[in-house]
Order: sequence, then structure tokens, then C-alpha cells
Amino acid sequence: MDLLLVKMSSLGDVIHTLPLASRLSTGLGCRIHWVVNEALAPLVSQCPDVARVVPFPRHRLVSGFPGFIKELRSHSYEMAVDVQGLLKSALVAYLSASKRRLGLRSAREGASLFYHDLVGTAAIQGHAVDRYMEVANYFGLPDGLPQFNLALSKNSGSKRKGRKKLVTISPFARWQSKRWPKERFARVADLIMKSDLAQVIFMGGQEDRRQMDEIVGLMGQRPVDLVGSTDLKEMTRVLRDSDLLLCNDSGPMHLAVAVGCKVVALFGPTSPERTGPYGSGHRVLRNRVDCSPCFRRECRLDLSCLTGIRVEEVYESMVSALASSHE
Repeated sequence: MDLLLVKMSSLGDVIHTLPLASRLSTGLGCRIHWVVNEALAPLVSQCPDVARVVPFPRHRLVSGFPGFIKELRSHSYEMAVDVQGLLKSALVAYLSASKRRLGLRSAREGASLFYHDLVGTAAIQGHAVDRYMEVANYFGLPDGLPQFNLALSKNSGSKRKGRKKLVTISPFARWQSKRWPKERFARVADLIMKSDLAQVIFMGGQEDRRQMDEIVGLMGQRPVDLVGSTDLKEMTRVLRDSDLLLCNDSGPMHLAVAVGCKVVALFGPTSPERTGPYGSGHRVLRNRVDCSPCFRRECRLDLSCLTGIRVEEVYESMVSALASSHE
């Protein structure tokens, strides 16, 4: 049986869907075909539970959509499962001409009108991984520990032995309200390097280059700067080889979890219960204020939910995480 899975974006949401793909592939014995944005297709292609990736031409819809539809309909699907839950993704499921369409009860923008069946609750409760796994319950599959099955994550011998530990820092986020101040990232990185606890690597996209230049300008030490010079596969390998990632609530946080890297994550306007690092061994720092979580992209007040997180407590949390890490 061929099953179409629709989860197009973003990086973190796609990673949260990997355990569902694994459970469906194994439990149903089906071939998973996954519709995902072109930029994230290289990541999904690393999942051995996915038989076929169908790239969605998000940034070239006019020229790319006819070819996308042709590729989408080149297979016959018993079921299309849409865990994106938006009008765009529901339309993709509908256009696939699959025999049945399944979606989340929490879907928005009228997406549920395109589904035959709904799972879960209308309210968004619990972690995204667990909410998506409710699809497996629909098929009567037994519960089990969610697995982030990426081919790169299987190389458990990649950690360096007998050498300095490696800390990766990703100080960026798309939302302004998710960004811990850049001068504090600079200070923490300096403290880690001065204490000789670990080698420090900064990582991000090309769009983060200007911010990274500002951070480097605030530092007294010289870290390894990979910002703008790694693609998604290379970023995955760096995180696989890292002992710890320091980050805001962002895609690299979830990628680190998927490849077995410990995380120290800084949360402000969003909820770690819903989108925090999944599983045990990770640390979330937040300053609890009455207005958090507000889920706003821009803060209307003083961003105290993030600025209340002190450099010293971040450093201490990193030191503790590194001390408890296993080579």
C-alpha cells in the first residue's frame, strides 16, 4: 500500500513528523510518500522509512506546480494523511486523488472540509510529536517510543573520543520575539572558550550572516564560524558530532534532538510543552512571566520572558550538560 503523508514545513514540524512516518511504515507495512517543501526534501530523503519524497515547489509555484501535480498523481494512494492542517496542505491531499483523506481535528483555514476522517482534539494540547502520533492510534497501531529515524543518526560512533568536546551555538530564530539578545550569546560563547570546556561552533543560514558578524564583533575569543556555509545535510552532520547545542526555540533544536545531540534551549513566547526539545536529557531555560507563552512573533512589551534569562544560568546549565554527557 502506498500512503501519502503531507507535512510541508517548517524544519521543526517536519522533524516532529519523522516518528509518525516510522510508525506507519513499520506498523502498516506501507510505502510512505511524503510531500514536503523543496528546501526540506534533502532531510526527508535521509529517513529510511520514506520510500519517495515529493518536493513541493513553494518558491516557484507558477512554473513548478504543473510538474508537481503530475508527479503527485503518478501513484495511486489508498490514504492521504495531512498533519500540516492548513488549507494549502489539505488541497494537496485532495489533489492527490487518494481514496481517503485523514487530517487533524485541530486543522485551520477550513482544511477539515477536505478530509474524510479526523483524529485528535480541536484544541492544540501536548507536544507536537505526540499529537501527530495520534494518527497511528487511528490505525490501531500499538504505542511505542517515538523514533527519529534518520540515516545519519545511526552513526553512534561519530562522537570524538579523548578530545575536547564540541558545543554548537545557533543564536538565530525567525521570530523577533524568540531571539535571546546577541550580546548574551557572545558572552556565553566567550565563557565556554575561556574555560577551555569545549570547542565552539556557530551555525546558521546565509540570512543570519549579518547578525553573526555582530556577534563575532562582540566576542573576545574566535569561534569556528559556519554561518551561511552549511546546507541542511552538513548541518545535520555537525549536530550529530556535537556534544551540546545552545539555541533559541528554532529548527536546529529539533534537528539536534533527532540526531542525538543534547540541547540547552532558551524559551520565551512559545511553549516547551508543545514544541520544546522532545525526550529526556535536554534543558529548557525560561523566565516565567504572566504573559508567556503569548505566541506572538513580535513582543509588545519588554521581552522579559527572554531577557530575564541570565548569562550565568545559561553558562551553568551548559557546564552541567557537558559534564553529564557521555563520550
